Amino acid sequence: VAKLEALGIAKGIDGQWMPLAPVTRAQFAAFAVRLLGLEGVVKYMAGPTKFPDVAATHWASGYINVAVAKKLLAGAPDGNFYPDENITFPQAATVLGRVLGYVNLPGEWPSNYMVVASENGLFEGVEFGGDFVTRGDMAIMLWNALTAQVVQYKYYSDLGIWDYEKQWDDQNKTDATLLLEKALGAKLLDAQLTSNADVDSSLTGSEVKLDGTKYTMPSGVDTAAILGHSLSTIAKGTAVRYAEDVTKSDSIVQGTLTANATATNIQVDDNDYTLDGAATVFVNKAKVTGDVYLALLDGMDVTAFLNKDGKVAFVVGFKWDVPDERISAISSTPTKTITVGGSVYNIKANTTIKKNGAAASFGDLAKDQIVYVALARGANGQITSDALYVAAYDSTVSGAVTGVRLGSGGTRYIKIGDTEYKVSSKATATLDGVSKQLTQLAEFLGYTATVMLNKDNQARVITGTTVGIIGLYAGLTEDGKSIKVNVKGNVVTAPLATGVSVPDTVAVGDVVIAKTDASGKVKSVTELDRVPSQEVKAVSASAGKITVGTSYTVYSVSADAGFLTPSGSYVTLSEVKVGDQVELYWTGSGAILFGKVNPTATIKVYGKYLGYMQGESAVIAYFDVKGSTVSHEVYGGLAALPAGLDPEDFGYATVRADGKFEGITELATVATNLDDAKIVVINDNGTLTVVDDRGTADPSDDVYNVVDPSKASLYDTAARNKAPIQVSDLKVGDKIDVYKDGSDVVVIQRVALAP
Repeated sequence: VAKLEALGIAKGIDGQWMPLAPVTRAQFAAFAVRLLGLEGVVKYMAGPTKFPDVAATHWASGYINVAVAKKLLAGAPDGNFYPDENITFPQAATVLGRVLGYVNLPGEWPSNYMVVASENGLFEGVEFGGDFVTRGDMAIMLWNALTAQVVQYKYYSDLGIWDYEKQWDDQNKTDATLLLEKALGAKLLDAQLTSNADVDSSLTGSEVKLDGTKYTMPSGVDTAAILGHSLSTIAKGTAVRYAEDVTKSDSIVQGTLTANATATNIQVDDNDYTLDGAATVFVNKAKVTGDVYLALLDGMDVTAFLNKDGKVAFVVGFKWDVPDERISAISSTPTKTITVGGSVYNIKANTTIKKNGAAASFGDLAKDQIVYVALARGANGQITSDALYVAAYDSTVSGAVTGVRLGSGGTRYIKIGDTEYKVSSKATATLDGVSKQLTQLAEFLGYTATVMLNKDNQARVITGTTVGIIGLYAGLTEDGKSIKVNVKGNVVTAPLATGVSVPDTVAVGDVVIAKTDASGKVKSVTELDRVPSQEVKAVSASAGKITVGTSYTVYSVSADAGFLTPSGSYVTLSEVKVGDQVELYWTGSGAILFGKVNPTATIKVYGKYLGYMQGESAVIAYFDVKGSTVSHEVYGGLAALPAGLDPEDFGYATVRADGKFEGITELATVATNLDDAKIVVINDNGTLTVVDDRGTADPSDDVYNVVDPSKASLYDTAARNKAPIQVSDLKVGDKIDVYKDGSDVVVIQRVALAP
């Protein structure tokens, strides 16, 4: 249908193709006329017809008159055309046979035309599901006719016979050609897209070169995305009407160069490939000349295409030569330049500039923005100082720092409000104007921070302000000039402003708020008001509400408030449970700023293990539970962590009454029936019916189970880092692994998406 539409032959009905609808004789006549490229004369042929049942005003009168003139249709023996009757396969075969030139066909009808249709492949791919031709059948037959050869009914005087001349072999010279070429002036072309306007200055807009010849692609085609790909196209003149990517998946190598290329070899993701001596190479969308391998450098992202000999014959490479840096200076005289990391780069007329992902100009660039710069290449692929692409970022998020953590591989994370951000390895951090190392991020806890994000949504510039320090008073420094406050397990030190002292009523361990001025000095120290210990009646973490006591008093809770457990670790409001005992602290108005919680019973947490962080006096372990991070001190310290449990593994831990983790254990899938099981039904009550096909061809050997995911943590191993998902994300046909604790389903991971 897409190919026919590109050639101007296919026309739908109210924007739909309706492949199962039958085709009338009038409709088929119209399509047959379009196959011959005669649409242009139809309007002149509209009007009276020779058929009493086709009025001059009938929509198809012009098509029918043209079809009759070309001897494609002749009507019924009673003189009528019957335009609204459904066309049969023998009738359709006859029309298309005549379109190809088979006129005056000897033999009995319809077998003579059915045989010709079969011999010319007109029925290839058609499923004969009924007496009448459907629009889907017709589309296949029309395309088969377009790619069949036209014949000429010719008299051979030396033989004294009439026959159909067709190009049966290379030695038999005839004028026969494909109907597509003869009637529509179009051609089939299988070629590689070897350049586009991005990399070839002789091309503009949607112009490309296919095997070195210039063509214009249809509007909307992203030619950059298919540079180097093999295409099957339909072209009319130099205009490509239809293009299909037919690149074989095993001929494409995508990844990152893990070494500089040599004259004979490239290494992609540590795998070696032979480089063809005549390989075409584009880097940063510029064609490399000379010794092309010199442009293929370690760390570059590449897409390489293998030829039939398995050698790399075409490479498209891209590299941010200056990644994740900050602009230190901008100049527009005498030429436009930006200075990044002490180097000056030229902004040329052809430099593509984007800001926060949107098209931008040189005037949108500013000092201190985070930039990524891709540089143009010269002869032999050497890097120039001309910027080909500049991507600038200055979007920020602000709020209270509610958490910091160390993940696997030394990766750091900072949490602003309820959202956690990965910290760039190049991040800079300042607290009240004082530079901090990434290892000092814990000092930001409880403070307000503004974070500038890079293109990967990572925290690149962290600026903290100590508008107020909330936590447990930990005394003064030895010189008495600074106050120490334990903020969620991290002791923060802040200088006292001149003339400020800690009230005598404040004792070590009291919950205080130390308010600071713009310079970060403490201007007052106040003990928070205490709501006596009461039983938790209800918790709404999403609304930030907690209900306590026999009077069911409702309090708002600050988003950055932490709840201190008897073990000395902290939990969030979402981890406070009904039945726990809590003390709440606030200023007498506004939200609860601090809490102490005493869990009434042990609980278990199930989910993705995120790793641990070792402090001066405790080891804190982290789990992702349904998309939220849960952390507790580990009872027994490092020795209690199982050796086989790595970050991203699924596991569980028991939370003791004192708020510490113990019994941290790796989960294993249920090997029988629930490993790599396919979802076959999603039931009304939310349960899943899954099947293990046991790897046999015998369906009677299949094993079915019903799984209740309502209490389980769900993850998707098809995404990076086993991303948490919801029950609503599961679909029939997905494959899942199921983890149980006893009879309870506790973790489900989707391991394959439905086809």
